[in-house]
Amino acid sequence: MDPKSNILRISKKLEEIEFNKEPGSILYSGNETLTEGDYYFLGLNPGGNTNISVSSDTVMNQLRRKDTNFNEYFQGIWKERNKPATSPGMAILQLRIKTLFSRLGIDLRKTFSSNLVFVRSPVLSELHLNWNDAGEKCWEVHKVMLSIVKPKIILVFGDDARDFIRKKMIVKTSDLWNLESTNKEYIFGCITGSLLVGDSNEQHEVCLISTPHLRRFKIDAKGLETNSAYDARLALNWMDKKIKENLTLLEQSDTVE
Repeated sequence: MDPKSNILRISKKLEEIEFNKEPGSILYSGNETLTEGDYYFLGLNPGGNTNISVSSDTVMNQLRRKDTNFNEYFQGIWKERNKPATSPGMAILQLRIKTLFSRLGIDLRKTFSSNLVFVRSPVLSELHLNWNDAGEKCWEVHKVMLSIVKPKIILVFGDDARDFIRKKMIVKTSDLWNLESTNKEYIFGCITGSLLVGDSNEQHEVCLISTPHLRRFKIDAKGLETNSAYDARLALNWMDKKIKENLTLLEQSDTVE
């Protein structure tokens, strides 16, 4: 199915959940990523950034943007409260996400990227909707997008997104790993199992890889080398190993089928 048809399918589902006129966005990657691929990347919800890709900040307008190749992580102008807007792609969170993908050897420009909830809020506590209800509604759209992308690996940052998706899974294995730190626990996860995707609710095998929220976790920290409380390279090595192991297993499973 071509990208225009996929956008139409998503638009119809967005109207069904009545989030089409809400402020926010749904695609953080270009429309060309709405195709089969190994990875599906999710944050929590859009923050309080400016949005130069659409004339009016609604989820539907963003989905139907004229610049179909627009990528929020490279071209987005993001703005935090009481701070000036950054140059395109240069907000701290954008830089950390690009670092994460670079260190894992994954092409972020070719990775389908979105948020668990499409509605914008400066911080999660200021979301004008009930978080769980909004997540359930948006998940109906994600089921359509997951059926298009058919990812082997879902990458999420933030415990809320991880826990929400885990509850949607028929879990086979669950491996949580704690990064040693001098100030707090940083938990990374690797959960395998299956999800119901698409309108027909077909089972799809997937591996869910999670990191702490990258606004608070410094993905470029190198322990004593950078006078940091932890060495993020240890976490990146763990994630890389889990991703490669599960990509291989899922590719073998596809071959058997």
